[in-house]
Amino acid sequence: MLERGRVADAEEALLSALGAYHAHQAARQTLIALYLEQGRIDDARGHLEEGLAVNPAFAPFAVALARIHVDRRGYVRALEVLDGASAAGQGSVDYHALRGAVLQRMARHKEAADAYRLALGAGPQSGASWVGLGISLDALERRPEAAEAFRRGVASGTLAGEVRAYAEQRVRQLQ
Repeated sequence: MLERGRVADAEEALLSALGAYHAHQAARQTLIALYLEQGRIDDARGHLEEGLAVNPAFAPFAVALARIHVDRRGYVRALEVLDGASAAGQGSVDYHALRGAVLQRMARHKEAADAYRLALGAGPQSGASWVGLGISLDALERRPEAAEAFRRGVASGTLAGEVRAYAEQRVRQLQ
C-alpha cells in the first residue's frame, strides 16, 4: 500500500496489525518510519515508547526515541532511554555515538569520551565520532589527544563543510 501511495490505508493496516499482535516489530517499525517521514513526531514517539515497553532492549527503538528527546533538548530523558537498552546497544555504532553526544551536551565529558571510543571501536569509524571525541578530550584538557582525534576526524573524509572547518581549526589551535 505504501509503494502505491495509499498511505492512509497502510497506516490503518499497520495499526490493525499492532492491534492484533501488540509486539509485531516489523509493523511498528514501518508505522514509526511513516510517522517520522510525515513529521508526526509525537505519534512516532508514542509508538517508540510502546515498542520499548514490549521489548526494552531493542536498541534501534531506543536510539530513535532518544534522538527525539535530544531534538527537544531532553538530554536526561534521552540518556535514560539509551541506558535502558544498554545491553542491546553494545555493538551499535549509532547507540554509542548518540550516547556520547548526549553525555557531551550534559558536560559529562569523561563518559562522553568513553562512549565515543566505544562507537569508534564498534564499527566503521565516523569522522563525527572522532570530532565528538576531540571535543570531550579538549574539555578534559587532554590537548594532544584532542588534536589527534580532530586530525583523524578530518582524515576520515566524512565530515561536512562546517564540521570539517571546525576540526581543522581545532587541530591548528591545539598544536
